[in-house]
Amino acid sequence: MEEKIQNEPWYHEIAGELRQYKKYKARIGVLEARMIRQTGPVNNLSARYGEDGATVEDTDEEELEQLKIKVASIEFALGALTTTERKIIELKFFERHRDVIIYEMDMLMAPATFYKTLNQAMKTMKEILSEEKLKSF
Repeated sequence: MEEKIQNEPWYHEIAGELRQYKKYKARIGVLEARMIRQTGPVNNLSARYGEDGATVEDTDEEELEQLKIKVASIEFALGALTTTERKIIELKFFERHRDVIIYEMDMLMAPATFYKTLNQAMKTMKEILSEEKLKSF
């Protein structure tokens, strides 16, 4: 019988990042729009400083860079999955469909096949993300 990888700490960590993917993408858009506004000629004359002396622009740039790395890493890892594995990951974590809905309605597969495919996809994501992810997240 397949081991319960859903109980492993790495599974929860990667699942959490996958659930945040859409929020990361949206936040990148917000930060990029804010930075475009801030680079206008009027805004360059009056820098706003935070409590630690760093400008708001600096903290936005740092956050933007971190989010872009996270999103790129997730997208790179997704590219290594089979079409079926990727579809399961997208439905489960990005669209937040329940497992039973995915295998009975979306994918039309047996539950055992669904879980075996999901587990393999998550193991692949772990292999690809673990080294870079642990360094950058």
